Amino acid sequence: MVNKNYDDKIEYFNTLSKNWDEIVGNDETRIQKIKNIFGMIDITYGLRVMDVGCGTGVLFPIIEDYIGPQGTLVAVDTSDKMIEEAKKRYKHFTNIQFIVAPLEDIT
Repeated sequence: MVNKNYDDKIEYFNTLSKNWDEIVGNDETRIQKIKNIFGMIDITYGLRVMDVGCGTGVLFPIIEDYIGPQGTLVAVDTSDKMIEEAKKRYKHFTNIQFIVAPLEDIT
């Protein structure tokens, strides 16, 4: 059974999903910092990568650059509205598997 506090958190993120990138500041400076971090990680073509807490999918294009169309991106978030927004933005990527679930349930 999911508690009310958990439901409140999901509702919070659902409410913010349309404007999430602007709220958290996903601008070019932040994206470049993320790209620099990804440059230090051993993610290669064809890998299966999980983006836990993917939100609206800001990392998807960066991950896609590394794994290519042969790789798989598993996008997980507790907020169905965040996943919905990510699906709209990245419908052109054919190798993304979307999962709406509590993060602690992902194994």
